[in-house]
Amino acid sequence: MAAIFEYSFIVGIFIRGIMSLALMIPFIYVKKRSRKHYKFLVTTFLVIYSFGFPIHLH
Repeated sequence: MAAIFEYSFIVGIFIRGIMSLALMIPFIYVKKRSRKHYKFLVTTFLVIYSFGFPIHLH
């Protein structure tokens, strides 16, 4: 039981790190790339967030 909680906590931290990077990357790339690329990154961020959200609820 404790191992499952510890694993979900580590995964939660990892996902928060990915989400913070996903928020930073569009601001860097939006200047260099097209708006289509920006929409792709936002979609990717939302997918990661939707997978990460249930872990934070438990």
